[in-house]
Amino acid sequence: MITRKSIFKNFLITYFLPLIFFLGITFVINPTIFTGFSTQIEKNDGRLLAWTVSWDIHKLLTDPLNIYNANIYYPNSNTLTYSEHFIAGSILAIPVWLITNGNPAASFNFLMILGYTLNAFCAYILVKYLTKRRLAGIVAGIIFGYCSYRIANFSHLQNMLVFYIPLVIYFLFRYFENKKTKFLLGVGASLLLMSLTSWYHMIFIWAMFVLLVAYFIYKKQLAKKDLIRFGVMIAANLIIILPFALPYFAFNKENQSAYTINELKIYSADIGGYLMPPPNTFIGGVVLPWLKITKDRWQENINFLGYIALVLSIIAIFSFKRTSYGFKVKIDKTKLIFAAIGLFFVLLSFGPFLHLSDMVTRVPLLYWFVFNLLPPIRFIRVTGRFATVVFMFLGILAGFGFARILSKFKSRKWAIAFTAIVSVFILGEYYPYHNFFSYEDVAKTPQVYNQVKNDSTVKAILELPIDVGPFETTKYIYYGGIHFKPIVNGYSGFEPKDYNFNKHLFEDHLNDIGLIKLKEMGVTHVIVNPTYTGKIENPDLELVMDEEGYKLYKINNSVNDYQGYFTDFSGNRVSNGMNIDTKLLEVQIKKPTDSTPVFNISPVSVDKKSSLEVISDTEFDYVYLTFRAYGKNDSLGVDCISSSENNIEYVYSQTDSLDKPVKLNCESNKLRIDFYSTESADRTMITSIGLINEK
Repeated sequence: MITRKSIFKNFLITYFLPLIFFLGITFVINPTIFTGFSTQIEKNDGRLLAWTVSWDIHKLLTDPLNIYNANIYYPNSNTLTYSEHFIAGSILAIPVWLITNGNPAASFNFLMILGYTLNAFCAYILVKYLTKRRLAGIVAGIIFGYCSYRIANFSHLQNMLVFYIPLVIYFLFRYFENKKTKFLLGVGASLLLMSLTSWYHMIFIWAMFVLLVAYFIYKKQLAKKDLIRFGVMIAANLIIILPFALPYFAFNKENQSAYTINELKIYSADIGGYLMPPPNTFIGGVVLPWLKITKDRWQENINFLGYIALVLSIIAIFSFKRTSYGFKVKIDKTKLIFAAIGLFFVLLSFGPFLHLSDMVTRVPLLYWFVFNLLPPIRFIRVTGRFATVVFMFLGILAGFGFARILSKFKSRKWAIAFTAIVSVFILGEYYPYHNFFSYEDVAKTPQVYNQVKNDSTVKAILELPIDVGPFETTKYIYYGGIHFKPIVNGYSGFEPKDYNFNKHLFEDHLNDIGLIKLKEMGVTHVIVNPTYTGKIENPDLELVMDEEGYKLYKINNSVNDYQGYFTDFSGNRVSNGMNIDTKLLEVQIKKPTDSTPVFNISPVSVDKKSSLEVISDTEFDYVYLTFRAYGKNDSLGVDCISSSENNIEYVYSQTDSLDKPVKLNCESNKLRIDFYSTESADRTMITSIGLINEK
């Protein structure tokens, strides 16, 4: 007789205790996301993803139609499309974000805990259903939830919330068991939510779905009525997904952001990555140095399957029976579908060419054909991430193999004890003893960001230093998820064409040219971080705040009108295709947005004068330029051609000329600059030229 007590006991044993068990393992694997829930954040990609979640929630609650116009890389638009939008994942964190008063770290860590735990729990639910054994589901949950690949991606939140993958398989098998509509709705919802969490995993989960449906078609379990139902479900998914995808289509068309086949090489998996434990594990730390095995890109290729999981998978497929002639091998054909799909995704993860450890051959593989036949998927750069699905099917097979072993136990207590031992050994294979987790304390938000948030006169900001590494820039971005004001700085999967151009313009010193450009962009304030080593001495900058080593400046309206500029001389060509080594280079300036960057301006040869000529549509009042000279006889000549009385030439010594700004009165519309080097053709360089009008 079924009683309330028996129902509660079944719920407790089948669902609640396994969920708590996996939550406990999550704590063991990564305790910082619990102990530093609202005060610690992974300081590399974690800060970027925390900002993404905070930005998504902020816009969903205030202005959802403008969610893609994120506040990085200002004044560029639709900058959320530079990477994963992560909208469906962010929705899950809304309660935590509200309770913690918009704390990005708490929202990020909550989703990390949720991802680790639900990945394992949903895999457990799936394999428990397939094997009819809870303990087999526990082992499968550990493999899928805490595999080396999952641990290695602790900062890549979009790779953590993948519990929809086991749910799709679960609901699909349940549907074909009894054809109930609720399970088809479960399939559709799981496909949709995964698609709106990560574009990468949208490709993965839909490819897996198609293969599984093909299997049921092969088994003749898909009737005409089912085809109609599936068609409606797929159409509904596409209708909902399309509005979220359109901004990405527009972005790709405008920027040609698809990756080339050569760019995929270093982000592809290889056989060694699946079979060799990473060096931060116990086995890897001992065995790899002894075998003298090294890899250049462990971080992108940590997809070690685990030896116990592999053995259990083999047990699921093969059985051995002693006969009078020796041993007879029997293959369980019902498990081959899981092995086949898993191997299919292994092949995809290898990328376009065969990898042998870190050596890339020219042998084309399955993904080479996929890449050429399906251009829309060329936004995928890290093909090694196909390993997500590989671990799902590895967990399923290992669960079947473990269930076969459990069938030999007559005592449930011994079965539980054996499961505990195997679970510890599996975790021991995956656990990173040499911890590579890197966190930063964000318990206290620097007061300057609160000032920016609450000051209505702050419309957009630049943070200095700007020319820093990407993982230093994520610090600025993280606090952008608190104040939500537009920032010039940025880091994402894509960088705007003008960003590197602007970095060099603003970094060394905010001279008139830089301030004029900032004003034209709509920037009103500048934050100077404690790490900035440059000097801020421009009279057009008003100090608003100086606390905790941070300084906040306001750009005054006294900044002059803008005529045009060149800067960032780090290459060797100009946009019209002319080589910079020509005797005389003429450049037409029309308006700021059409300014042509000129790169690497230096003499053609030693002891020979070279010239640059700039022509403007309208007359300008003065010239502002900076340059470098390394020899005491190096010279720079400036000639305002329409105003001969201002024909000026300066000669600078090595001691006083490096990056020295020069301002010259020059009422003209044509400028000729002659420069001369006595030591090296690449040692005298103009670093910026500005043509400026007085108000």
